[in-house]
Amino acid sequence: MRKGRAIEITAQQFARAEQDVRAVLPPTPLELSRHLSRAYGRPVYLKLEVFQPIRTFKIRGAIARFSGLARSGHHGPVVTASAGNHGLAVAWCGDRWGYPVHVFAPVGANPAKLDAIRLWGGEIHQGGAGYDQAAVAAQEFAKERGWPFIHGFDDPEIIAGQGTIGLELATQAEVGTVIAGVGGGGLLGGIAASYAEQHVRPRMIGVEPAGAASMQAALKAGHPVALAEVNTIADGLAPGRVSARTLRLFQTCVDQLVVIPDDALWPALTHLMEVEHLVVEPSGAAPLAALMAQPDLGSGAVALIVSGGNIAPTVLAHLLSGGTR
Repeated sequence: MRKGRAIEITAQQFARAEQDVRAVLPPTPLELSRHLSRAYGRPVYLKLEVFQPIRTFKIRGAIARFSGLARSGHHGPVVTASAGNHGLAVAWCGDRWGYPVHVFAPVGANPAKLDAIRLWGGEIHQGGAGYDQAAVAAQEFAKERGWPFIHGFDDPEIIAGQGTIGLELATQAEVGTVIAGVGGGGLLGGIAASYAEQHVRPRMIGVEPAGAASMQAALKAGHPVALAEVNTIADGLAPGRVSARTLRLFQTCVDQLVVIPDDALWPALTHLMEVEHLVVEPSGAAPLAALMAQPDLGSGAVALIVSGGNIAPTVLAHLLSGGTR
């Protein structure tokens, strides 16, 4: 899949994002899992974004974007669309920077995430069958009022912020493979692009749920494709369409895309909870689910990006009851 060098995000943008994120947050831990390393015969690391203040990597991109807004002189309301974690990150930053935040969320969004958005002062506007419809409504709302719209993944500052995970990872361990979940593509696209200037570049592998495989559809078509239906418990990986920008990042920087059924997520969630003692949402368990399904995935030491821990109460209840599907 990788055809060349990333051109979407510059080294200067990554450096600025790293400064912005470091001014607010310490690096997240990279822990070696003894259990998984023994099971797979090679070092398996967990990059624990569940230890962020709001339990999701999305806080990185939001910090980078708000820092850019502050530099530009904007200090008023902002608008975004989100099924949960991105909206939570924007609300958290709005509280920190003192900006009113409007979050458009689809019907059926994780209620616990919506409550967390409200806790941080975000105003919820709920409607639309999925993320894409909520995003259209949010963009129209922002345009009518002349307020900035903060996209969840189709934004250079957001992508550079997520890519700071790669900058941290490069200093924490030398790995041969990085595996991350794929929703809109900003997380792995940013991580992969962050390695573009480095001599040693791990193999980059993305994981999508079969019920929301929008990147797979885009790669096959050669352009973004709107899915007719999205159906997955991994709500953090559920945009019905990737962007042209994140597609180009995948085409130039990412080596492989793995698509897994939702059933594969349950054993990974169970292992992370019972063995690693981590409460992780399905999108954060997707990298481990892919490794469990394909033990020879990638090569050498592997880093699994455990992207978030904001699990829906219904999913957690099913998990605690011993449910597997």
